[in-house]
Amino acid sequence: MKHIIGAIAKAIFRDYYYDLVYWLLIFRKFPAVRGNKPLIIIFNHFFAQDIEALKRANDSFELMVIEAVPFRYVGIDLFPKGVDSFSVFNDPALDDIKMRYKHICDRLIARIIHKYHPVAFVTPSDNF
Repeated sequence: MKHIIGAIAKAIFRDYYYDLVYWLLIFRKFPAVRGNKPLIIIFNHFFAQDIEALKRANDSFELMVIEAVPFRYVGIDLFPKGVDSFSVFNDPALDDIKMRYKHICDRLIARIIHKYHPVAFVTPSDNF
């Protein structure tokens, strides 16, 4: 039954359905009003140890951590099965889906900027 409701919601609201997904998984846990410190948003892609070190060393900024998992859920929903490596992801046949995913993510980032006015967006990773 839950899958049927999700399918109907996706059909009616198309990409705006994902705004709801992001709200449920990201925004509902953040307060509407922040303190007076500048805000740094941290995108946690399984680097909790780095984020904990940053929290211990920080006293000048407010830190907001956004988990990567909601982005993965949306990606899994949009892309066909098997798109889990760069060689497959970079296939030009997926360009329309990548643009759709970018559009969905751009709306999320615009909402974050509008609502929270961060001074930086940090993405800890060993890959770059």
